[in-house]
Amino acid sequence: MVNAASFIKGAVSPGEIVTLFGTAMGPANAAYATIDPSTGKLATTIGGVQVMFNGIPAPMIYATATQISAVVPYEIAPISSPSVWVKYVGQTSNAYPLKLGGPRCQGCSRRTRRAAGRGPS
Repeated sequence: MVNAASFIKGAVSPGEIVTLFGTAMGPANAAYATIDPSTGKLATTIGGVQVMFNGIPAPMIYATATQISAVVPYEIAPISSPSVWVKYVGQTSNAYPLKLGGPRCQGCSRRTRRAAGRGPS
């Protein structure tokens, strides 16, 4: 599992978008994020794929057979040693232990005050 923006592997943070790589994890054709009409939020199952963080379903962004992107649920914040697993068409992967990071994620961009070159005219 890596940060979806930077592909850096490390601790995860609640609200971070992460990407998992593997085989036979989802459908052959890509499934994309949808809105759950009953909640108005991102669906937690797309293309038959569900990512679980300690049993909490993650909002889904993208799923294929080899790559899945999801949002780390905010509800895992108080869990000291979370795990993640994938469910697809009745099959459940092994749990993968995670390290929980702080509120700042590994792939979040930072602005600095250092700049070079001409600014706007």
